[in-house]
Amino acid sequence: MRVLAVAMLVLAFAGPVIPGSGNKMQSGATVVSIYIDNSFSMEGTSRDGSQLEVARQKAREVAAAYGISYGPLENTRPRWLERARFSTLQDLEAKRHTEIDMFCKVLMEKAAAKGLEVPFAEYTYHAIKALEEKNDGKFDYQ
Repeated sequence: MRVLAVAMLVLAFAGPVIPGSGNKMQSGATVVSIYIDNSFSMEGTSRDGSQLEVARQKAREVAAAYGISYGPLENTRPRWLERARFSTLQDLEAKRHTEIDMFCKVLMEKAAAKGLEVPFAEYTYHAIKALEEKNDGKFDYQ
């Protein structure tokens, strides 16, 4: 039974496509997801406005530079759950490396390729990388 459960999980994450007349997927199509931190830490302001709005605008600029347009960036999920333990925090507490390279570094590289600045993404990336290095024992605060 456990093997069947694991097999079903593998199939679900593999996302198999069954070809047929109703299949609208195009060969070589790319899907892009942009994640913006909407936690309470983003309620701060800078000279350009709220950090959340600046992050949204920067995401729009990077997407537009690649010819991607989309509707409003509205969050439909609750901003905070008391029980929430975000995966990045869980990784740092367990002294594991996070997925910051996948989430943030790619955005920074894509923005740089188009001559765009993403300062909040850069700050977040370097702060988390510093915590990873601390966990690796590369430096000590004591």
